[in-house]
Amino acid sequence: MIKIIKRTFLTFLAAGMALMCVLFTACTPEEDYGDPATDGYQVTFLYPDGSPVKGTDYAGSGQKAPKTYAVLQDANGNNLTQPAQGVLNDYGTVNFNYKVPGEYTVYLGNVPDGYSYETFKTTADRARYSVNLTLNYTKYEINVQNPDGSAYTNAKVKLMNGDNEIASLTTDAQGKATSQSVIAGEYDILVDIPDTLGYRPVKTTKKGSPSTIKLFNVSLIDFSDEDIMSEEELDSWASDRNLNNDLFTKVNTSVDNYLYNADIKGSEEKFFLIKAKWSGSYSITARSDRDAGGNIQKDANYNMRFYGSTFNPELERKDLNILGSTNGGNNMQNISLKAGEKFIISVSSLNSEDYIFPFIISYDREPHTVSASESKDYTLKFDQINYAIIEFKPTVSGKFEITSTSLEYDPMLVCYSSATKKPLPLGKNETSDLTDERFIGCAGNDNGGEGNNFLYTEDVMKNFVGNTYFYYIYLKDSNINYPAEINVKITRTGDATEETVVQKKIATATAAWETQDEQTGKSFRFAPIDGSATVAEKNGGYYITVDGSEYELHAAISLELQSSFDGNSYKEGIGYSYATIEYMGDSSVSPASEDNTEQKNTNLTVYEDLNKRDVTWNYTQFIKDYASHCNSVGTYKLNAELKLFMERYNNQRGLEIIWYMEIENAKPEYYWLLGCGYYA
Repeated sequence: MIKIIKRTFLTFLAAGMALMCVLFTACTPEEDYGDPATDGYQVTFLYPDGSPVKGTDYAGSGQKAPKTYAVLQDANGNNLTQPAQGVLNDYGTVNFNYKVPGEYTVYLGNVPDGYSYETFKTTADRARYSVNLTLNYTKYEINVQNPDGSAYTNAKVKLMNGDNEIASLTTDAQGKATSQSVIAGEYDILVDIPDTLGYRPVKTTKKGSPSTIKLFNVSLIDFSDEDIMSEEELDSWASDRNLNNDLFTKVNTSVDNYLYNADIKGSEEKFFLIKAKWSGSYSITARSDRDAGGNIQKDANYNMRFYGSTFNPELERKDLNILGSTNGGNNMQNISLKAGEKFIISVSSLNSEDYIFPFIISYDREPHTVSASESKDYTLKFDQINYAIIEFKPTVSGKFEITSTSLEYDPMLVCYSSATKKPLPLGKNETSDLTDERFIGCAGNDNGGEGNNFLYTEDVMKNFVGNTYFYYIYLKDSNINYPAEINVKITRTGDATEETVVQKKIATATAAWETQDEQTGKSFRFAPIDGSATVAEKNGGYYITVDGSEYELHAAISLELQSSFDGNSYKEGIGYSYATIEYMGDSSVSPASEDNTEQKNTNLTVYEDLNKRDVTWNYTQFIKDYASHCNSVGTYKLNAELKLFMERYNNQRGLEIIWYMEIENAKPEYYWLLGCGYYA
């Protein structure tokens, strides 16, 4: 009986589903493919991943010709449309203004390298079509030559797509190797050769053209102790006013520096192979040759080229030109390398004369960085440097415990600013000891239990989910057996303190707008925030007394904030004003240049009360209104609602700004004065 019921149920279910399918089909509108008689023909060409095939893809963006185009052809192969009118637009589409319905062949000319397509024919009742290209397979031929031009036999060659090996081959007696058939692509060609040889990085092409790698002799830079600069040599470079002025990056005397000399003969290009001893940042600094008296050789002009380890067209535009006549050009280039990675550079004379070209390579160790987003164990590695970084980007709110589990070392955690990349201080902190306990988020001294481990709790509230928290983990031990590892565990232990939904309010400017005075003959000075000045409210405005003189307070709305208070004013712009702060990335105090054009966050949204954190105010439109009524300097007289904004904003974010601007002796009760000042 049960089986019969089940069969009956399944029968009704099947019938019902069939009926639903009929009804769904009947209710679903058919796609409109247009009418060739009124619309002409429209064809869109797409790559295998669905991205559009642009007309400029064949020749390269920005070039005039040739371009990828399409035409309609009749049965005899005659063009019914003109190639010039059939160039693919940025959406991969061609609109043929040919409104005679029929069966025509669509021909694609100048197909991008590495791709093919199947020709197809139109019909008399459909105007719109979409065609996907197919990525070709090809065999790549690689030729490897010795410095004298002879064949380099039995060379191990790899085709690499990033870290992925596509093919592995070996050169024959003619120095040639041919891969198996692989998807057409731009692959790095890596050749396994001794450190006495090098080559300019080469990529394959999607077209499948043969590639030739010409080896050359190199001088090996392996950072041996004998190349470390003496204090006298380093002092000479560090004191060189031509290298250490406002235009050029200063020589970093606090890192390891190695000195090398290139003995250039005539027009030769001398090659060097940098073999990274450690992972990290390497800086190459060059300067003009000096005579016995230390004077620049005026006719000594050099060129240093950076070829890298794999093909990188960006490197072609980063040559260092050192001109003896002016000492002009860029004197430093930074590169980031992994331990064991090889990097090719070269030096040549611009006027084909014999010179000694001196340059130094500085190594600044980069810490191991781990990205974390969930509760689990993470392994931190320490290689010749006693700290590592955790970038924690939680996906849920809650209380998170961060603990270390090391029995061998004494680790410590310090919270870092995402804006300044410096530890967050408790007030102005002059110490250079990064394990100093006067930093925010400092956790250590065995507060984590056995093994001198740390325990730190991060309270991630709902509106902070997705933010990135930076933790620097230090090994405080005086003796560390590198390379070292410790485990750090992140555990969600409960709900965040604030689990209520934050109410968001929009701040609206209510002031009766006044035309702001231009303050002719006076300069704007930012208010000190060390407690040396007093503020009083009277007649609806605010006044500050500095050194016994009283001035009316103004708010810097669209005036760039300043740093370094010298007793009268702050110097050197921090790089933004309140009117532009909304357009900075990742809540950064000092935005990168690429963050200035696109609104990325809500930096002008601040808490009404930092203690409650249940209501936020968005001041975007508020600041925009005030900015439109400022004087030409970018200030507006301080009033009650501007003062309230300054209090809410700077009490929440002022500490980070103070640290970045290196303001001395800042007191929390005066943080709100950041961005306020007076005319004198």
